[in-house]
Amino acid sequence: MKVLAPLFFLAFSCLLFSGAPDRNVVMTNARADMVSHTAPWRDFGFKEIREGRIPFWNPRLFCGAPYFSAFESALLYPPNWIHLILPLPQALNALLLLHVFMAGIFACLWGRVRGLDWPGAILTGTVFMLSGPCFLRVYAGHLNPLAAASWAPVLFLCLDAWRRDRRRLWCLLGMFAVLMQILAGYMQFFYYTAMSAVLYAALCLPGEKRKGNFFLGLGAMYGGGLALSAVQFLPLLETSLEASRGLPSYQFAASFSLPPENLLTLLVPGLFGNLNGLAYFGRGYYWEFTLFVGVAALALAASAAADWKKTRDLALMLAALTALALGRHLPILHRSLYLLLPGYGMFRSTARHAFLIALFLSILAGTGWQSLQESSRWPKKQAILCLLAGLLLMGAALILGVGAPLGLNGAWGRLLQSLASSGEVMDGAWRLADADFAVLSCRFAAQKVLAGAGVLLAASLLMGLMKFSRRFVYGLLILAVLESAIFAFGSRSWTDLKLDYPEAWRRLLARSSPEERVLHDWTRAPNAALRLGVDDLWGYSPTILRRYAELIAASQGQDPEQTRAGQGFSRLHPIFSLLRCRHVLIGEKHVRLPSPLPRLLLVGDYTVIGDKHARLEAILSADFNPRRRVILETAPIPKPSGVASGSVRLLSMTTDRLDIEADLKAPALLLITDAYSLGWRAAGLSPGPQDRYVVLPADHALRAIPLTAGRHAIRLQYRPVSFWWGFWISAIAAALYAAALAFSIIAE
Repeated sequence: MKVLAPLFFLAFSCLLFSGAPDRNVVMTNARADMVSHTAPWRDFGFKEIREGRIPFWNPRLFCGAPYFSAFESALLYPPNWIHLILPLPQALNALLLLHVFMAGIFACLWGRVRGLDWPGAILTGTVFMLSGPCFLRVYAGHLNPLAAASWAPVLFLCLDAWRRDRRRLWCLLGMFAVLMQILAGYMQFFYYTAMSAVLYAALCLPGEKRKGNFFLGLGAMYGGGLALSAVQFLPLLETSLEASRGLPSYQFAASFSLPPENLLTLLVPGLFGNLNGLAYFGRGYYWEFTLFVGVAALALAASAAADWKKTRDLALMLAALTALALGRHLPILHRSLYLLLPGYGMFRSTARHAFLIALFLSILAGTGWQSLQESSRWPKKQAILCLLAGLLLMGAALILGVGAPLGLNGAWGRLLQSLASSGEVMDGAWRLADADFAVLSCRFAAQKVLAGAGVLLAASLLMGLMKFSRRFVYGLLILAVLESAIFAFGSRSWTDLKLDYPEAWRRLLARSSPEERVLHDWTRAPNAALRLGVDDLWGYSPTILRRYAELIAASQGQDPEQTRAGQGFSRLHPIFSLLRCRHVLIGEKHVRLPSPLPRLLLVGDYTVIGDKHARLEAILSADFNPRRRVILETAPIPKPSGVASGSVRLLSMTTDRLDIEADLKAPALLLITDAYSLGWRAAGLSPGPQDRYVVLPADHALRAIPLTAGRHAIRLQYRPVSFWWGFWISAIAAALYAAALAFSIIAE
């Protein structure tokens, strides 16, 4: 079975990803993040690496933004290096398949450590990898979250194994799992797993004799993992301080909490619509708010939870995770965590605790199945409870079916109106006020509830038949696996990654200067610039530099304090010339803007405005001429003479480096019309008239270097200081880790 279990998960994963209509398609939805974000992001990053460069900076989007230290880049995550070998679509499919497999096999191995036999452990892994919170990430194109989720079972495996025998190898394996979860590039899942690991350890504590030693092991796992990942983690922290989400409001942190009615998706995944029948009409997104692990698996989990002594820690974890997922719907708990727990407010969508809910339900399902398999008595109580639950669901289905003709006037119609009034229905909210849709959706829900009732009745029958033969317990296992498989196969979708870009736009950009930026108001592929090799005024990413996001928001007449990734554009402000924007591409139309500034410009005059709002008002005023004046936050040294006299030219550039030559007859400011970040440093390429060069924020979001008279040769380079600190910490930690691993292997 040690060999057959991995082969089972590998074969099952390959089967799920089989049937692709073309080599260039990826298993994801056409409107998913894979198309709009992940694919172009990976395409850019690994092209740079193939050309021998580590892309610390992304010049293509947002007038420039951090790349390496943006968590979604995930350049250091070893599985992602497959992008260096395979074409983009095949690499993405391989990564999705790999992490579905990893989620299954790692959950299976955790079950083994928890004392499950191989069939029970395989059930655990299958239920987890095919659950809604895990497998629906494939449909949504959430590769980084899926990768991070797949490592979570390893943390709990190591905790239980450390609890059992205190072998140092478990701590070392736990460090590696922490490292991989960080490098996978989705910090919210890392944070939620860490929270859950601490809570799980606390729940296990009463039975521990050496409590301090037990928590010391957990601390070593996370301390060692953070040290190993410092080269990625420290730059990420530095970038987060400059990002638009750096100081989130409570309203942000409370958004996308799990709606209480979606707890019903544990039993009925299509209650509010699904992917292959009636389009989802519930609050939020189907892939975020569907908790389904299978009705049969849920019945087995409930059976296990009845044995309180054996599953106390798992049941309490499940209750705690559900409370955390509900977020603002339990306001005292959520607001307390927001105020007291460092970093908790950085993340929205507490519903993302769902992947941990699915994990603990899966291990409970495996435990429940094994309890039935080992018991010498047939499960009379469980059979009766399943029967009653099945009959209850049949009654609910009947009530829904009979009440469907009432449309908006019935109980179901009132539920639809409640959903509509919440303002949280993300797609097709207009349908909820339609009487015909109320009838259709009610009948659809009745069918799905009836299907759940059928599974419960089948589970009850199999439990009843165990009175005559213990072998029917394997029927329960097959029922749970089959139900999960049907759900997963029904959630597949294929999308061609070919960039559907208007040919007229391609010809236009081919004729444009490389210094000119475009603005794509294009929702399907907002990061198209990364694949086209052009510079865009905007884009799509969770990590946008706060200064730049504030300037853009203010230019659209919006509150600069309420910056967001999905910024819309309602007007073409004259300040776009400062940002080098020449072309605005809307639909298939083209608007040509006049006189964009060059990349490098000598400016002789300046104004110092310390207050952010006053500064933005001055920059956006009709009187501001960016060719003649720069608005700074502190006085420059040396001070410009008032008139720019001289020349400047770009010698060479890469994604994160500019070599510049400037010849000035009098002191002036060198304005660089690219986004400012703390990581930019300037130094002389050769001895010149100036010993030190300082990069200042200019016009709120851009860069300026004060220059004295004379000839300058300057290298402007983006390297966050935290990268070098992180590099040496990781190097030392890796050497110590290798030594500790070798010693532990020899000693044990």
